[in-house]
Amino acid sequence: MSAPDNPFFGTIQRVIAINTLFGLFYSPIFFI
Repeated sequence: MSAPDNPFFGTIQRVIAINTLFGLFYSPIFFI
């Protein structure tokens, strides 16, 4: 599903990527 003309799809990908990064950075802090 590649839709370069759909900014909403790109925004969803960015939100998922940011949530993944925050999860990787903050999970060790919560687990310690």
